Amino acid sequence: MTETPKILIVEDNKAHLQNAVEQLGHFVDLTTAKNFDSGLDALRDGKFTFMLTDLMMPKGTSRTMGDRGMEMIFEEMPYGFPLAFYAARKEVPIIAIVTDINHHQHPMAYSFDYIHGVHRINNSILKVGGAPMMPKGDIYVKDWARALLDLREMDLKEAFPEMEFFQKLKEEYGK
Repeated sequence: MTETPKILIVEDNKAHLQNAVEQLGHFVDLTTAKNFDSGLDALRDGKFTFMLTDLMMPKGTSRTMGDRGMEMIFEEMPYGFPLAFYAARKEVPIIAIVTDINHHQHPMAYSFDYIHGVHRINNSILKVGGAPMMPKGDIYVKDWARALLDLREMDLKEAFPEMEFFQKLKEEYGK
């Protein structure tokens, strides 16, 4: 039996976050965070096998904010990038920035056209790209199981220990 992976998902959208818990909660040791500051706190306090983060999210708290910063504290900004770099510094082996916006909706998502794919940062692997989506009732939510399976499908075999949870995930949510 292999070790249960510890996964951090940072996502500010409640429906996306709820779907992460429903899809993955019984497969992995799952930690969720709803904004940049809570993502930083989780990375400081824990050790993770994977981190999947949204691109755009609010900062979340007034920690270290001056007057100008307080004006923008609840605005969505591309905090997925600094979270990914911090996760690499904290030696999270596999990191993914998964966004549900496309390059027609936001200039930051447009930048993904130039940087999507796989990158190495220190000893970590970072995948940047769009989130797989799935219908849930009358909305679409991020398909976190498929996002993880997509990571497994990449030609990064050396980065993935043979984890039983991938097989279980594929059996339940397969592609």
